[in-house]
Amino acid sequence: MQNAALIQLKARRGTAIGGRAFVEGYVVRQNVDHYRAMLKSTTDPEKRRLIEKLLLEEEAKLKKYNEDHRPNTRNQVA
Repeated sequence: MQNAALIQLKARRGTAIGGRAFVEGYVVRQNVDHYRAMLKSTTDPEKRRLIEKLLLEEEAKLKKYNEDHRPNTRNQVA
C-alpha cells in the first residue's frame, strides 16, 4: 500500500520515471528567472529583444508545464 501511495504522489508531482518531468519544470523556471535578471542589467536594444524573445518562449513552456502537471483534485478526499 505504501509503495502505491508513493508512486501516486510522485506522479502527481511530476517526478515519476526518473524525475524527468520534475527536472524539465525546474530548468524552465530557472531559465525564466535568468532571463528576467538579464533584462534588468541589459541596455543594448538588440540583446534585449533576443532576451525578451527567449523569455516569452520559456514562459510559454512554463505555462504548458504547469497545466500538464496540475495536481489532480478530482479524486482527492476532502
